Amino acid sequence: MQQSPHNLEFFKYLRKLTIPKKRTHIKSCSDPSCTSTKKNDNEDLSFYLINKENNISKLDVLPNYLRKYNTEFNYLFSQIWNCAHAATELGPDQIYNFSNNMRKFFEVYTYFKYPSDQDKSVFREKFFDSENNLNHFKLVDRIANEYSHAEEIFDRTMRPISSQEMISAAKFILDRLKANDVTQYDALVQSTKDIRE
Repeated sequence: MQQSPHNLEFFKYLRKLTIPKKRTHIKSCSDPSCTSTKKNDNEDLSFYLINKENNISKLDVLPNYLRKYNTEFNYLFSQIWNCAHAATELGPDQIYNFSNNMRKFFEVYTYFKYPSDQDKSVFREKFFDSENNLNHFKLVDRIANEYSHAEEIFDRTMRPISSQEMISAAKFILDRLKANDVTQYDALVQSTKDIRE
């Protein structure tokens, strides 16, 4: 039976299964004459995905963000965090992916944070306190709308936004998330510590 990688319900079910631990016995002291042991329980479990390349299928280890979480929300937060805390210029992959990662993060965030039929741009303006942060708000809005939809504004993709502007936008996003909901911000920081760079 082939299982679609897009079937998150089945994936969530698999992750909830009780998995027996692999029990090993290790020495409890470093003395060579020591005979006492202690039990060491490790999960005997791995997740893989099937990747197809040129009509060849291969098994790859499932990325950390999917191994730990049911959605990519945490992963998207970690990518914004990585941009905000970049020690040097962003790499080409970060520059290319930042706008889509940011847009998708806020689509999920606003969908659950503000569950109404009202235009989401109103909530974004409130979230970013656009009246007091107009320049930063315009920068974030420009990145999310212009750089993640190349087919609509193709000439914009020929003049990419600077690395420093993306870092500035990422820092602003984190600051506003923390100001709006410090509990969720702290939980996201904690939950992504092993997948952040």
